[in-house]
Amino acid sequence: MAYSQLNNVNNSDIPPAQQTSQQIHNCDHSSQDSQTNDQYTRLNDSTSLYLTNFNFNRLDIQEIFNTLKNKFGFQEDNSRNMFDYLMCMLDSRASRTNPYQALLTLHVDYIGGIDANYRKWCFALGFGGNVDSENDLQDNEQWNKRMDSISKYPEEMVRQLALWLLLWGEASSVRFMSECLCFIFKLAYDYDKSSKSSQVQLLERDYLDNIITPIYRYIKDQCYEDKPKDHAETIGYDDINQLFWYRETINSIVFQKKSDSPIKNIMDVHHSKRYLKLRHVKWDLVFIKTYKEKRTWLHLVVNFTRIWIIEFTIFWYFMTYIILSLNKHKLEPAVQWSIVAIGGAISTFLMIIGSICELFFDPLRINLILIQLLILIIIVFIINFVPIYIIMKDPTSSISLIVGMVHFVISLITTFMFAIIPKSHIFRKSEALHAFTANYAHLSNKDRAVSIGFWFCVFGCKLVVSYFLSYLFVDFFESMLKMKVIDSTLYSLILVLAIVTMFSCYLILLFSSTYLWYVIWNVIFSIAICTLGRPIRTSQKDNFTMLPKHICTKILGLNNMEVSYVSPIWNSIITSMYNEHQLSIKNFESLLYLQGNDRDSWNSPPIFVNHNDEQYYQPMSEVERRITFFAKSLSNNIQDPLPIQKMPTFTVFTPHYSEKILLSLREICEMDQNSRINWFEYLKQLHSTEWENYEKNDTIDIWDSIRIQDYLKEDNLTKEDENLRKRKWVSRRAQTLFRTISGFMNYQKAIKLLYRIENPEIVASCTNDPEKLENEMASVARRKFKFLVSMQRYNEFDEEEQKNVDFLLRSYPDLQIAYLDQVPWENKEIEPKFFSVLIDGHCEILPDGKRKPIYRIQLPGNPFLGDGKSDNQNHAIIFCRGEYIQLIDANQDNYFEECLKIKNILGEFDQTDDIKVTISPYSSVSESSKKHPVAIVGTCEYIFSKNYGALGDLTAGKGQAFSTLTQRFTAKVGGRLHYGHTDFLNAIFMTTRGGISKAMKGLHLSEDIFAGINSFSRGGRIKHCEYIQCSKGRDIGLDSILHFTTKTSTGMGEQNLSREYYYLGTQLSLDRFLTFFYAHPGFHFNHVFIILSVHLLMLSIMFIGAIRAVLPVCNNSHSECSNFIPVINWIKCSIILIIVASFIDFLPLFSQELEENGLVRSAIRFGKHLMSLSPFFEVFNTQIYANSIMTNLKFGGAKYIFSGRGFPTTRIPFSTLYSRFSGPSIFFGMRILLILLFVSLTMWISYFIYFWFLIIALCVSPFLFNPHQFSFVEFISDYREFLIWMYSESGTHANSWIDHCRASMTMIINHKLGYHSGKLVEDASHPSFTTAIFGEIISSFIMAAIFIIVLIFVKSFDPATSGLPNTGLSVVIYVTTIAIGPILMNTIALFGLYLVLFCLKSIFKRWIDKFGVLINTIAHTFAIINLVSTIEYLWIIESGKPVNAILSVIVISAVQRFVFKVITNFYGKKLGFLSITQPFRDKIIEMSLFANDFVLGHILLFMLAPICLIPRIDTLHFIILFWSKPNKKVSAPISLREQKCNVWIYGLVFFIIYMFFMGLIIGPIVINKSFLNHIFHHMSKS
Repeated sequence: MAYSQLNNVNNSDIPPAQQTSQQIHNCDHSSQDSQTNDQYTRLNDSTSLYLTNFNFNRLDIQEIFNTLKNKFGFQEDNSRNMFDYLMCMLDSRASRTNPYQALLTLHVDYIGGIDANYRKWCFALGFGGNVDSENDLQDNEQWNKRMDSISKYPEEMVRQLALWLLLWGEASSVRFMSECLCFIFKLAYDYDKSSKSSQVQLLERDYLDNIITPIYRYIKDQCYEDKPKDHAETIGYDDINQLFWYRETINSIVFQKKSDSPIKNIMDVHHSKRYLKLRHVKWDLVFIKTYKEKRTWLHLVVNFTRIWIIEFTIFWYFMTYIILSLNKHKLEPAVQWSIVAIGGAISTFLMIIGSICELFFDPLRINLILIQLLILIIIVFIINFVPIYIIMKDPTSSISLIVGMVHFVISLITTFMFAIIPKSHIFRKSEALHAFTANYAHLSNKDRAVSIGFWFCVFGCKLVVSYFLSYLFVDFFESMLKMKVIDSTLYSLILVLAIVTMFSCYLILLFSSTYLWYVIWNVIFSIAICTLGRPIRTSQKDNFTMLPKHICTKILGLNNMEVSYVSPIWNSIITSMYNEHQLSIKNFESLLYLQGNDRDSWNSPPIFVNHNDEQYYQPMSEVERRITFFAKSLSNNIQDPLPIQKMPTFTVFTPHYSEKILLSLREICEMDQNSRINWFEYLKQLHSTEWENYEKNDTIDIWDSIRIQDYLKEDNLTKEDENLRKRKWVSRRAQTLFRTISGFMNYQKAIKLLYRIENPEIVASCTNDPEKLENEMASVARRKFKFLVSMQRYNEFDEEEQKNVDFLLRSYPDLQIAYLDQVPWENKEIEPKFFSVLIDGHCEILPDGKRKPIYRIQLPGNPFLGDGKSDNQNHAIIFCRGEYIQLIDANQDNYFEECLKIKNILGEFDQTDDIKVTISPYSSVSESSKKHPVAIVGTCEYIFSKNYGALGDLTAGKGQAFSTLTQRFTAKVGGRLHYGHTDFLNAIFMTTRGGISKAMKGLHLSEDIFAGINSFSRGGRIKHCEYIQCSKGRDIGLDSILHFTTKTSTGMGEQNLSREYYYLGTQLSLDRFLTFFYAHPGFHFNHVFIILSVHLLMLSIMFIGAIRAVLPVCNNSHSECSNFIPVINWIKCSIILIIVASFIDFLPLFSQELEENGLVRSAIRFGKHLMSLSPFFEVFNTQIYANSIMTNLKFGGAKYIFSGRGFPTTRIPFSTLYSRFSGPSIFFGMRILLILLFVSLTMWISYFIYFWFLIIALCVSPFLFNPHQFSFVEFISDYREFLIWMYSESGTHANSWIDHCRASMTMIINHKLGYHSGKLVEDASHPSFTTAIFGEIISSFIMAAIFIIVLIFVKSFDPATSGLPNTGLSVVIYVTTIAIGPILMNTIALFGLYLVLFCLKSIFKRWIDKFGVLINTIAHTFAIINLVSTIEYLWIIESGKPVNAILSVIVISAVQRFVFKVITNFYGKKLGFLSITQPFRDKIIEMSLFANDFVLGHILLFMLAPICLIPRIDTLHFIILFWSKPNKKVSAPISLREQKCNVWIYGLVFFIIYMFFMGLIIGPIVINKSFLNHIFHHMSKS
C-alpha cells in the first residue's frame, strides 16, 4: 500500500488508550502528523524509469525544515505546521504512486511545472529561474533544463517546497498577493542557494517582523485611516500585487527617498543579498494605484463596450431599415444604404468613448499602446463617415450607389470586428497581463459549438421579435406626429417629451429582451444537456432496479454485482436516515437487506423489485427525495472511483461568525419575544413525521441481522440526556453549525465503511480483534479527511457558546477549530499580539478550561482588514490538509449516501489516476499534452429550507435552479465561476494564486466570486457535477431575504468597479463574454432596466394623458381617434414586455421542478405560489435589487450584512418596516401611484391594472408578508408603536424617527435597513461633488421641471379659462405658490418657534431640555397641518377638476424632493459663514420629512385597515404565508385582554384620524358635484 510506504505504522502496536494522543496529535506542540512514524520511507525503491538511484528519508525532510527555520527566522509552530502540511500532501500523492513521484509532482505543481504560478511569474518578468537570477530567461527549454536537473535531487525539491510553504505559512495577509509572495520566494531562494554553507541564523520571527509586518502595516494604514476613503483612493491588495507583475515596476522598489549611494533600489543589489535588504525597503514610496475603482457608471461603458455595440447597432439597423422602408417619400438608394451604414460609425464611436474612459481607471495603459489604439479607432471612424460626404455631393449617381453599398459592407465589418474581437487583442499585451488576467482554459470544439449555437439562438429570437416591435414603435411614432397639433410651443414640448421618454423606454426594453431570451434558451439548452448527457433515458423504476449494480460499479468500482458488498452500503444508507428520524421502524425494516438463513445470504429489499413509494416511505417526503436522487444520480455518467487507499486527502473548510452552534433548551422551549413562537413546537409541526419517529425509534431488534457497525448506529443505542437529544433534534432541523458538522462528518463514516468493504482481508485478519479493525479504519479516515472550522469570534464567545463548542469537540474529537487569539500588552495603547491557533477534541484541557493548542502562530497584527469572511478563511487556511478543499457555509448539511461518492467527485480534478512519470515532466512532450488544471468542481445544492412557507420556497427554488440549470449550462460553455458553498477547490492551484477568496474591504464584498474570476483568468478549469449534492439553508423570512438581496446587489455594484470585470470585459472571447455578462451582471442590471422602464413608461403615458386631457372629446369618426390607436397598442405592448421581463426568473424555478418531479408537482408548486401572492414579492424584490445596486454605484458604502437564519415567523413592527423600506421602495411606489391616478383619469385602458398591481407590490409587500399583520390587536399595537416612533426624540426610543431621518440624510447604504446608529451617521461619507450634482440634484431638478411643465400645460389649456392657451402669469404664480408655499410656511413657523425659544429661554432655563422637546413637537405637528392644509386647499379649489388636483400634488412632491436633495447633499457640511444656518436648514428639512412620513404612514395604515376587519383573516393570512395552519402551541399572538387598554385608546385615535382624512377627501366631492361629472367626462374620452 502506498500510504503505508509513507507511514509504515502498525496500529496494533499502539495501545488503544494511547492512540488518540500519540497516533493522532500529541498536543504538547509535537507535530500533528504523529500518526506516522519517525522514518519517512526511503525513496530508492522508486519504480521511475526517469530516475534510478537516490537515498532520502522523512528525517531528512524534517531537518531541511529546521535548517530553513533557523536560517530565515521562521516561527517554531509555523515550521511544524508546514512540515505536517507537506507530509500530508506527500502522503496523499504517494497513495496512488510511489513516494518519489509524489514529491516530483508536487514540485511541478508548486515551482517548476507549466501550470505553476511561480513559473508563470518568472516567465512574465524574464527572470532566470532558480540558478542565476542575473541572467534573463532565454527560452522555455532553458527553464526545463534547470528544473530537470533539480528534479534529480530530492533534497533540492524538498528545500524549495519547504521554503515556499514556510514563507506562505507565515505570510498572513500577504497570502492574498500571490506574485508578491513569488518575489519574496525568489529573493529568499537566491539567498538560501548562495549561502547554504553559511552558519548565520536569524532570530525567531525575523521573517514575520522584518519582511511581512512592514507590508501588512502599509495595507492596514490604507484600509484604516481616520478619514474614510473610497476604493479609488485606497492602495489595496491588487494594486500592491500588480507591482510585482512587471520588471519595470520591481525596479522602483527603493530604500530611501534621496541618497548619494549608487544602490537606490533593490534590483541594484546582488541577487544573493536582496533578501536581507528587503527589510530596508520604504514601501510607502513604492506602491501606487494600478487601477482606479472610481465610483462612476463609466465602468459599464468600458467593461461592457461590446454589449452596447451589439445592442445599439442592432437597434440602429432595424429602425433605419423599417423607417426607410415605410417612408412615403423614398430617398435615393445610395442615401438609404449610407444611412443604415451609420451603424458602423456608432459602434466605432462607442469604442472611442470606451477607450477614452479607460484613462480614468487604468493608469498603466496611458502609454503608446493606448494612443495607437485610439488613433486606429479614429481612423476607422473617419472611414465610416467619409462615404456620407461623398454620397451627399451626388446621391443619384451610380458611383454614389456603389459607395453606399461599400459603406454598408464596411459598416458591417466594423461592427462585427469591434463586437467579436476583444479590445486587448488588437495590440499584443504583455506576458504578465496574459498570464495573470487572460490565461483562459480552452473549450473543446464541441463545447465551443454549443456556446456559439446558444448565442445564435438568443440573438436570432431577439432579432425576430425586435423586428416586429420596431414596426409597432414606428406606428406609435408616426401616430404621435400625426395627432392634432395645437399651435403652441408648450404643446410641442409635451409631444417631444412623450416621444423621447417612450423611445428611451423602448430602448431599455430591447436591452432587457436579450436577458429574457438568455433565460429561455438557458433553460432549453440546460435540459437538453442533461437529457442528452445520460447514456440511456431510464425510468424511476429502472433506476431502483439497477441501483444495486450501480452501487457496485460506480461506488465500489467493481465489474460485477456482489450482494455481500451492496448490502452493507445500502443498509448503512437506510440506517443513517433512521438515525435522523426520517424513517419509522416499520419503513426502516422494509427497506433493509436482511440476512438469510445462511450467514452469507441476503434477502433484497422489495423496493428494488416493486417500487411503490407508499409501501416504504411517505410520498413527497425527504426520504423519497434523497433515495430517488441517489438512484437517479448513479444511473447517469459518473467519474470512475479509486480505492479508498488511493483517494486524495481533502479538507472540509467552514468559516463561522455568529451562526448558532447548538440551540439551547431555553431557545427551543421558551417563547421567542420577536416572533412570539415556540421553536420546538414550530419544528414539531413542520416535521411532524420526524418527531413521531423520534418518539418511537428508541430501540430495534435487528441490528445483528444487518451487520451495521457501531459507529453508524449513533444515538439510538446510546443513553443521552433527554434534553440534549431534543436540542440535537431541533438543531438538526434549524440552520446551525451542529447540523453542518454532523452532516459533513458523514465523510468519516463513509470512508470507514468503504475501506472496510474494499479490504476484506483486513477484516478477516481482525475477526478476533474488532478494536484493531476500528483503529485501522479510523486511521485511514483521519488521513483522508479533515474538517476545519474557522471561528472568527471564538475569543468573544459567551459561556453558553463555549459549552457548545466543547460539546462539538467531545462529540467529534477529530473536528479541528481555528481561531484568533489576542494577547494584550500592559500598555493598552499598544496593539495586542495576534495568533492563529488550532485545536481539536484530542487536545489537553488546561486548568483555565481552554485547550492546549496544536499550533499557535503569531501574526503581524489583526488579520481582519476586510469584511471578515475572507480574512477568517485566510488566517485558517494554513491548517487545511490535503490536495483539495471543500468550502462549506455554516448553514449546510450533507447526507451519508452522498458522502459515499467522494471518491468520484475528487476524480473530477483529473489528478486521481495512477501517476506514472515515465518521462520528465519538464520535457516538451510532457508539456505539450498538458491540459489546463481543474481549479474548481461545483456540485448541486438542495435547499432544505424550502418548506418554511411561500418566501422560503421561492428563494429555495431560485437557489436550486441556479445551482442546477444555470450552472450546468455555464460550466458547459466555460462561464461558471466560484460561488462559495459546496465547491471543491484545487488547494495548490488556489493557494498559489491568492487564496480561496479576496479581501479588499467593501470592494470584495462578494469574496467568493472574485476567487472564481481569479482562478478562471489564471488558467483554471471550472467544472460542475450533478451526481452529488449537498443541502443548504437559505434566508426564509422577509427580513433576512431582503438583507441578502441588498448584500448581493450592492456586491454586484462593487464588482462592476473592479479590475476583474475590466479584464474580463476587454479580454474574453465574445461568446464567453456574453455568457459571463448575462449570467452575472446582466441578471442584476435586468432588475434596473425593469424599474427604469416602468418609470419611463409612466412618464411617457403621463405626457400622453396630458395631451388627451386638453384635446377635445373625439369619437371614432375623428381622425385623431384612429391615430391614437397605435399609441394605445404600443402602450399595451410595452406593458406586456415589462410583465414578461419581471417574471421571467420564475421560468428556471418551475422548469427545474418539472425536470425533477414532473408536471403535476410543478403545477402544484406554481399554483401555491400564485395563491401565496409570490408575484407581489417578486416585483418588490426587483425594486430592492435595482435600488441597492444604483445607490451603491452612486454612494458606495457596501458592507457585509449578516442576514440571520432564524425562522420566518418573526413579526416586525409597522414602524420598523416603514423605516427600512420607505426609501428603497415605498416612496417610489407612491410617486408611481400619483402618476397612475392622473393617467387613469385621462386615458384608462385595462392594461393599467398591472401598474395597480405593481403599486401594491412596491408599497404594501413589506406588510403583506409580515406575519400577523392583519390581526386587529397587532394592527392597533403597530399604530401605537408608529406614533411613539414618530414623536420620540433621539436616544429615547430603540429606533426613533429622528434617528431614521438623520441616518437617511447621510446616505448610508447596505447596513441592516432600519437599524441606524449614531456611529453610522458619524462615519458616513458624503457623496462626491459630481455624484451630488448629477446623480441627485440635477436628476431631481429635471423631474420637478417635467412635472411643472405638465401642470402648466394642463392649466394653460383649461377650457374653463378664456383664451387658449392661457399665457398669463396666473399659471406660473399658481405653480410657484403650491410648490414653494409649504416650505416657506414651515420656514416662517420654525423662525417663530425659534424666536419663542430664544425669548423664553431665561424663564424656562430650568426645564430647557423638555421645553426644546415641546418646541420640536409643535414644529412637527405644524408641518403636518401645513402639508394637509395645502393638499386640502388644492383639493377644494380643483374639486371640479381632479386631474389638476392630482398634478398639483405631484408637483409639490417633486419640488420638495428637489429641495430636500439640495439640502441633504449639504447635510452636516460647513458652509463658511453660512454654517450658522446649518441647524435651521436641517430643521426645515426634518419638518417637511416628518410631515411626509406621518401622512404617508397613515395612508398605508388606512390601506391595510379594512383587511383587518375580514373575519378570520389572520388565520387565512398565516396559511397563505406558511402553507400550514396556525397552532396555539406554536404561536401566541397578543391577547385582547393583555392589550385591552391600548387597543381601545389607540383604536379610537386611529378611527378618529381615519374619519378625519376621509372627510377631507369626500367633503369637497359632496359639495362640488361636478367632480364626478369630470371623472365620467375623462372616462368617456378614454
